[in-house]
Amino acid sequence: MDGLRGKATVAARRNGCYRRPAVHLRRHHLALCLLTGLWGCGADSPPDAPTLQLPFTSSATSPVLFNDVQGVPVGTPGYYAFGVLNAGTQSLTVQSVTYAGDPAMALQPFPQPLPATLSFNGEFIIPLACTPPAAQSYAGTVSIVSNAVNTPLAQVYLSCVGTP
Repeated sequence: MDGLRGKATVAARRNGCYRRPAVHLRRHHLALCLLTGLWGCGADSPPDAPTLQLPFTSSATSPVLFNDVQGVPVGTPGYYAFGVLNAGTQSLTVQSVTYAGDPAMALQPFPQPLPATLSFNGEFIIPLACTPPAAQSYAGTVSIVSNAVNTPLAQVYLSCVGTP
C-alpha cells in the first residue's frame, strides 16, 4: 500500500498538485487532484519562492549510503546519483555543486551545465562514483549552492563502504 501511495504522490505532483512528502494523501483528495489537475489542491500549495528539495535527509552521523547497505566491491567503481528538485513555483538556480572528502568518491559529469535553472518540479541530477581501494568506509560531502530560500547551501553527507 505504501508503494502505491508514494507513486500516487509523484503522479499528483506531476499533475500540478503539491503535497509535502511527510503528508499522506487521502484517496478522495488524490482523486480530486488527479482529475482536476489544479495547482495547489487546497492548503498545501507549493511555495512561491525557489525551494530546494532532496529525496532524503542526511547528516554527518547518518550519511546516505552508496549502493544502499550492500557496499561496493573493492577496486570496482560503484555509481550513485540523486536529484535536487525545485518545489517552489519561482525558478531555482543551482549555482555550484562541489565534493569534499575521501578521494575514493568523486563527482561525475553533470547531465546539464551549471548554473542550472529549474522551473517548478524541475530536477538537477548529481552523479557520483566510488571506487574503494580497501574494505573500509569512505566519507564525503556534496555541497549545493543555490538561490533556494529554505537551503541556500545544502549539504549531503555520503558514505561508501568497500566490500571484499
